[in-house]
Amino acid sequence: MKIIKKIYDCTVVVSLNGRLSKSDADYVIRTLNSYYKKEYKDFVIDMRHVSHIHYIFGIRLKKFKKYIENRGGVMNVIVKSPYIMYLLNLSGENWNLYSYSSQKTALGNITKFRRKYD
Repeated sequence: MKIIKKIYDCTVVVSLNGRLSKSDADYVIRTLNSYYKKEYKDFVIDMRHVSHIHYIFGIRLKKFKKYIENRGGVMNVIVKSPYIMYLLNLSGENWNLYSYSSQKTALGNITKFRRKYD
């Protein structure tokens, strides 16, 4: 797995590439938590180039999403593959509601959300 982290306008964008094992899932969640501790609250997880995820990733991502939403944050995902979306949805969360086709649209949605609640 390869991970690229960038910050755009106070939003953390994490781009993932390859296959995510259980240990990779743990690493990604630790990375997200470290950014949250630095007071970032909006996240975009780009999984367009992911070929497989361990099912636990969806469960842990759901838990992190609920945590930041309860504190005023937003999380969007970018998923191209129906297979990856299926694996994410095994967590019990309907990730289709938070899924976008590109980083630009995912970031634009967060910007609209901020304007609405600021």
